[in-house]
Amino acid sequence: MSDLLLPCFHSHYTNQLNHLPRSIINDIWRRLTTRKYPLTVEEASGIHPEVEELLNREVNNYGKKKDRQRLKTAAIATQDGVDTLNRLYNFEQTLSEREKLLQQREQEYEKKIGQIRLEVQETESKRFHDEHEKYVDDMRKLKKKLEEHYNNKMQNISSHESDMQNFLDEKEKKIQQLTNSITLSKKDSSDIKKALSSAGKSIDKLEDKIRLLEDIILVKDNKIISLHDRLFSIVPTLTVDPTIEPKSYSSSYDKDLWNNRYSDAEIDLEIRKKYTFRIRETGYKCFPTRSLIDFNDQIAN
Repeated sequence: MSDLLLPCFHSHYTNQLNHLPRSIINDIWRRLTTRKYPLTVEEASGIHPEVEELLNREVNNYGKKKDRQRLKTAAIATQDGVDTLNRLYNFEQTLSEREKLLQQREQEYEKKIGQIRLEVQETESKRFHDEHEKYVDDMRKLKKKLEEHYNNKMQNISSHESDMQNFLDEKEKKIQQLTNSITLSKKDSSDIKKALSSAGKSIDKLEDKIRLLEDIILVKDNKIISLHDRLFSIVPTLTVDPTIEPKSYSSSYDKDLWNNRYSDAEIDLEIRKKYTFRIRETGYKCFPTRSLIDFNDQIAN
């Protein structure tokens, strides 16, 4: 508070301050810093248009006051000085009234300026408040939107993770099923190989028996043919047995007929039972049963 009462004008106003007494300087400082809309100490201590205007006005008033005092002193010393002094007094009264009117107008202007400043401050404050509220509202909306977006993303991610987990679980189940199937297949394959191996051994035994039977049949067929040829040589007029292949063919038709029978005998056991064939130039041909041939092919594959 003491800093407000002690005048501290800028050196720029030294000329005006030199023309004023200390009491007026203190009064000017007090008026500037304690009026309704005062200046701050920094503003009053610096170069400011209101400070300069008030100092110039006070210097002018103080000069006029000194001039009036000199005129009063001079008027008393002269013969017509009293009348002149009265006229001067009336003039000063008029001038004082005008100054009061000017001061009143100045106060009114200051009051209006203060009101305008207050209205501007209120308007600016309201505008800033509205802008702040709008900004806060926009931030809240943006925050809510971002939170919703974040929640939706997290929900989608969670759903996707759940789907992926279900997918992986299904894959694990399928892999386990395939593993079990492969294990079972390996076991079945091992059993099949064992069965095939056993069947192969059985087939080998059957083939041995077949070869033995073929040899027996061959011997019997040769013996039948030999007996037939001897009997036919002894009795040429003997009727030819149509189930025994002749030593020579009477025609190409008979040759083709017996060749076809020989070929068909490979797959038809009834033909083998019914007819007796001679040994071909390529040697005797064994006729294994068709079922054994197919089974051997399956094992080979």
